[in-house]
Order: sequence, then structure tokens, then C-alpha cells
Amino acid sequence: MAAPDADVIAPPHPSDETSQVCGVNVAFGVVGGKWKPTILWLLSTGRRRFAELRRGMPGISEKVLAQPLSDLQRDGLVDRRQYPGYPLHVEYLLTDDGRRLEAALDAVAAWGDAYVKTAAGGRRRTDLSRGGVPRRGYGAVG
Repeated sequence: MAAPDADVIAPPHPSDETSQVCGVNVAFGVVGGKWKPTILWLLSTGRRRFAELRRGMPGISEKVLAQPLSDLQRDGLVDRRQYPGYPLHVEYLLTDDGRRLEAALDAVAAWGDAYVKTAAGGRRRTDLSRGGVPRRGYGAVG
């Protein structure tokens, strides 16, 4: 059996840590998930209190909303502002890094809108009513 060619390097397996070097993997790792894109979209229109976010996301529990909000804060995309007083007044808003994502997420939303139309046209058999696809995508007009 011949020795493998030393000049040929196999691409990393997706589960390898080195795959996180790819910008697409990093970006989707940070903003991916069922609720994060919707949270970012809601915050793109301005600061929101927790209850306002929850009202904008029917079907989500407080516990489930708290986790992606915490993740987005940890990753530096969302800021949590707490104001003195009783009852506690907390607002969430996008950081500068979060604002820089808006154009990219608008492009992803446009792709998603086109994909839905293609899927609805019968070219693909896809159930888009499940799997956390929000009724209105990031930055959608309607």
C-alpha cells in the first residue's frame, strides 16, 4: 500500500475544533438556533424589556427565552441594562457587534423568503411550518 501523499491535507471533520476557524461556522454557531434570530430581529427595532420580547415570540416560555438571551449576552451581541427602582427595570439592546450583524441577517432572511417561495412552488418537499421557522423572518416587511 502506498504512503499517503504528504502534500495533500484532508479537510477537517466538521466536529473538529479547527472547523470553528471557518467564519460561516462561527457565525451560525453564535446566531443559530430556534430563537436567536428572532430575538436579534426584535432588538433590531430598538431596546426591549423581557416581557416585550416574550410577547413578540408566541409560544416561548420565560425559561426558554432566558437561555438564548444569556448566550447572546455572553457572545457580546446583546447588552442587558438594569435600572434602579422597584419593580426591577431591565432592558435588552443590541451591542455594536449585534448591529453589525443586521445586514448579514437581512441577506439570510431574503434567502429564506426566496427558499419558501421555491419550496411552496413544489420544487422541494419541505415542511417549513415546523422547526422553529418564525412567521416573520429577520427584517421581514410582512
